[in-house]
Amino acid sequence: MKQSVSIGVIGTGMWGEDHLGCLKTDERVRVSWLCDRDAARLDAAMRKFNVPNGARDYREMLKDTTLDAVIIATPPFTHATMAIDVMRAGKHVLVEKPMVHSRADMRRLLLEAARYPRLVRLDASFRSTRTQPKFTFIKNLIDSGVLGKVYHIHHSMMSPTMLCDRNPQAGWAIQRKFAGGGPSLNWGGYDLSFHLGLLGDKPRLKSLRSIARPGLRDIQRPGYVCDVEQHFAAFMEFTGGLTYYYERGESAHCIAGSETQIHGTKAGLKFNYLEWESYDIEFFSPGMQGTGPTERKIITVDRGDKPENCNILPLRHFVDCIQGNARPIMPLTLAAKHLDILFKIVGQGRKR
Repeated sequence: MKQSVSIGVIGTGMWGEDHLGCLKTDERVRVSWLCDRDAARLDAAMRKFNVPNGARDYREMLKDTTLDAVIIATPPFTHATMAIDVMRAGKHVLVEKPMVHSRADMRRLLLEAARYPRLVRLDASFRSTRTQPKFTFIKNLIDSGVLGKVYHIHHSMMSPTMLCDRNPQAGWAIQRKFAGGGPSLNWGGYDLSFHLGLLGDKPRLKSLRSIARPGLRDIQRPGYVCDVEQHFAAFMEFTGGLTYYYERGESAHCIAGSETQIHGTKAGLKFNYLEWESYDIEFFSPGMQGTGPTERKIITVDRGDKPENCNILPLRHFVDCIQGNARPIMPLTLAAKHLDILFKIVGQGRKR
């Protein structure tokens, strides 16, 4: 087991800088390389995070035989080519979500990844989901049988902003050619990682009916055309009798917080799964020992010693996997199953 892991980061944008800050908290990690096409941003980030080596072309970094792993924090349309090059260079890889922006890139990335079973090949969509206390608590509750059989999931959130409002560098996020989708690709990996993970990733999609509506906000960014969906909704049927209503909007004509409902044959739950929101879980069950009206109680999940930054634990997990101390929570193959559902939602929805 390597005591020190040498990591390079591609991209100095919103997530690139976040990764760099979080990696500096792990004494097992040496951030040895940083790459960005923009020379000024690259130089500034190298100074800020004290990174010894930098390159505008990431392929220069891959020539370093002492480099163990690479984190890809660039726009989605670049992910597949970069990840393939990283694996061919014999490096472990963590790919920002969404893993890819198209089915074509997903196919070629998975085909190449299968050639390198000894490398850690991880997708970042478990970041705000499977490493947080709420996920573990709710999954244990479901596994205990107290909810009975889970037969329906309901999730919705309507945000007033799009990614480019929160990240000025992300003009690419408004155009399908570069982003693959709007809230579907921006948030969908997180949503499906959390909800389907609660059921052990066992349900398989059987059918869906969806809408996906672009053009609800006239948003303009130099060099880009806004054509991603800004509101989608889907009703899905899975194996095992599970149904799932799923809705998200960004700059659609409504504002509503994130809410998940889990419906079981014995009891139900309502909560906000986002880890920076409330840790209170609403638990619903029949009163009078199962014969009376539905009653509600509040269960507060213990945060434990979870770091404030939601990205620290996923990066620790990446290093754990590299050192052989853990199995990947979100391998590329599992992330691809979630993306396949999202591509179907948007593809079918845009035809209506």
